[in-house]
Amino acid sequence: MEAQHPELEPVFDAIRDGRLDVALTVAQELARTAQGPLQVEARRHVGLCFFHLGDYASAVPSFLQVAQATGERQAWFVLSLARTLAGDAPGGARDFERALAAPEPPSADGSRQLTEHFMRFDYMHVLVDAWQWQRARDQLDILAGAIRGLPAHDNEFLFDRGYPLLGDLLDGGLRVLEIVPDSDPFAWLKELRRDLSAPGRQKVDQALQALGRKVGGPR
Repeated sequence: MEAQHPELEPVFDAIRDGRLDVALTVAQELARTAQGPLQVEARRHVGLCFFHLGDYASAVPSFLQVAQATGERQAWFVLSLARTLAGDAPGGARDFERALAAPEPPSADGSRQLTEHFMRFDYMHVLVDAWQWQRARDQLDILAGAIRGLPAHDNEFLFDRGYPLLGDLLDGGLRVLEIVPDSDPFAWLKELRRDLSAPGRQKVDQALQALGRKVGGPR
């Protein structure tokens, strides 16, 4: 991992050594004293350090400053995650909508694109962690509807189009549905299966079998 600015190298060194507290101190000093793009990047890393330390509320102000300064999709997205985990689900939802409205950044070789559907997938998991179960279900429904509308449903195709792999969506969906009140995971799987191609139906069948073994079959 290379820092964009030489001044940030000590931050990256501390992170590599697992010393997030040291990284945070260095980044905070840079955010206080630097100017221009370096200050923005220092604030970004202050937010990231707080986030990975589990202090989501403290991460929010730094992420907000970066998002307002850059307008980047990634900045609004991480702000939405931090704000949601800090207990402000409505604020996180507003930030998430701003992330969706921001331009999608170009994909780097070998990395996952920050597409709408990958963002919705990660946001769904954060909503579950924050006990925002109905909001998580809403994101799941959007993801399932989008996959049903595609002409092909094998994993490679989905990933190339910027969608989560089908197996990951099935695992994530069952995690959501197991805790959302009045949900029927079997019905959800069968509904999704109906509109998938053969490789997709096979994965859903495997998920149905695993769910049946876990809870004793459809109710």
